[in-house]
Amino acid sequence: MKNSYLFSLLLIFFALPAFSQFANSNVAEPILRVQEDSPIAKKHTSKAYLDTILYEDFDGSIPTGWTVSNPANNGNDWIWVAGNTPPGGQYSTTALPLNSTSAANGYMMLPSDFYNTPFPPNGPVAMNTWFTSSAFSIPSGAGSILVKYEHSIRYCCSSTNDLVLEVSTDSINWVTFEANGFRNPSTASPNGEVMEINVSSVLGNQTSGYLRFRSTGNVSFYWMIDDILVFEGPRNNMRLTDFEIDFHSADPISPIYTIIPQALLTPVSYSGITLNNGGNTQTNVEFKLDVFMDSTIGGGPGTGIVHADSDPIGTVLTREIDTSLIANSFYTFNPGWYRSRIYVSSDSVNQLPQSAEANYTLAVTQDSVVALDGGAAAFGNATLGPAGYVGGGNIGDRITAAVIIGPNVSNVTATSVSYWVPRNRPEVDDLALVPKLYSFNPNVSTLDSALTEIPTTASAVVIDTCTACPNPMVGEWVTLPFSSPVNLNPGAYYFGIEQTGGASSELWLGWDINQQLIARTFSNIMFLNEPGNARWISNHVITGLRLNVNYPVGIEESNSIEASDLKIMPNPNTGIFTISLENQSRGSYQLKINNSIGQAVLSETINVNGDFVKQLDLTAFDKGIYFISIENGEERLVKKVVVK
Repeated sequence: MKNSYLFSLLLIFFALPAFSQFANSNVAEPILRVQEDSPIAKKHTSKAYLDTILYEDFDGSIPTGWTVSNPANNGNDWIWVAGNTPPGGQYSTTALPLNSTSAANGYMMLPSDFYNTPFPPNGPVAMNTWFTSSAFSIPSGAGSILVKYEHSIRYCCSSTNDLVLEVSTDSINWVTFEANGFRNPSTASPNGEVMEINVSSVLGNQTSGYLRFRSTGNVSFYWMIDDILVFEGPRNNMRLTDFEIDFHSADPISPIYTIIPQALLTPVSYSGITLNNGGNTQTNVEFKLDVFMDSTIGGGPGTGIVHADSDPIGTVLTREIDTSLIANSFYTFNPGWYRSRIYVSSDSVNQLPQSAEANYTLAVTQDSVVALDGGAAAFGNATLGPAGYVGGGNIGDRITAAVIIGPNVSNVTATSVSYWVPRNRPEVDDLALVPKLYSFNPNVSTLDSALTEIPTTASAVVIDTCTACPNPMVGEWVTLPFSSPVNLNPGAYYFGIEQTGGASSELWLGWDINQQLIARTFSNIMFLNEPGNARWISNHVITGLRLNVNYPVGIEESNSIEASDLKIMPNPNTGIFTISLENQSRGSYQLKINNSIGQAVLSETINVNGDFVKQLDLTAFDKGIYFISIENGEERLVKKVVVK
């Protein structure tokens, strides 16, 4: 059982909650820094719609007109501190001073831990204190008001504690906005995190305002705040706040693919949530979709825009939120790299055009790979897996990814599962892995009862990450074949891997954090084989797992060049193998080898007269599945070769 205790809330099937924890993700949470040309960096600067209404950097003291309140008068107050002052306290002695833009001249601090160190005789005292600004004037016609500040925060011990920003027009009636980034207790923010909160619902089109930061109920750790900016937001800003891509609208898991064979592609639906984030009413608002073929699979030029669609929204008031749908829109059988531009438009010129759109890339191929991840570049050094969760790190741990076989697809067989071996996880050395398949029934209440294992046989593949060895399995796809292809009827499935050996090894995978931002909750699920508490868990992570399938569409088997005429020896192999053709008519043939996503790795003309033998060397390329084709303009034969 792993003793990793970074808190993570994991969702279990259809809103049945369960709690677990993970750590060792090797992902640094980004610190959002203020750009040099921003209003925070240039005090009292006006840039287009970014007119400064109030700016305070706490230069040398609490400003005149600002007040600190504490109804208990117990001394547990917000205080001004000089630059480079840490919060202190029994449990936060290692907490650093605030890393804000103007930290050197001082900032506001609530050292909760310091106030409760040592613990008072009757237990720690809950905080209840706030600091309040003086009144500030709001320009006429400013319908969009934003508050931005830099902070470092960690609190304890209940999610019901208030760590909030409150705004008012009269300093009597206050409206509350969550200000800690919706973090769980004991979870620290990045130091110097930039927060931005839209308070237009209270201060928009008003003449004056106040703000205050309040901390109530927490007993430990700290909150440090600096560089508070109140500024006018855009007057015209339609924003795409979220979007979804639905390949299988009838299925609740509906994974979002990054690579899909053309035979498995179904009509795709796009939905989006739009927000009028500006101060003006917007007219003729539309949720739009443009689909571009950016390139062919082989890297040649694409054909440009291939599809456009829209969903009219109409007139949208300021701060109004709408949900739009473009159903069953994009459907193609042409292989290539496709980019979907999903965006919202109106009659007005958008002052923040980058907030109005998102882009999504999909590879439609003629081959056999189903992927939910963005590949090697997307993984970087980020890792995740059953070993990172409390209860994981045992033989019998499994991780799987979702795939749907549509209702009109037939004759599909699963041949293998590909596993991305992370570069920076020596724990995976000597892992023994086998591929796994499960059918999925969405009409039940738990993951345990929803999954049914499909009987398969496979020889274990042992992961060897020895960097001094000739062919270390590091930073590459490793194929785990089934002993026999497994037929997949229409329905929902999970494919994945199980750790069957390597008692001191741990199962880790590459982690695609960017793709995870749009993934569905049940894209990946994990089995933690903890003694006495084995269980399936789920969240919306995306890891390095791909399914390889066979199907009849897209591979033209010739009736004249018989499959038995082309032989590959050995197969599987380590990259060096021999192909032979027997009893062929004299003539020129085109020999091509493509990788699993359709990219050409070899293409040459060969002359055949009866029999033909040629040795090929793919050791310079990644391990995986390749397709060898022989054609002469009239006939074509394709066979698969596995490089291990």
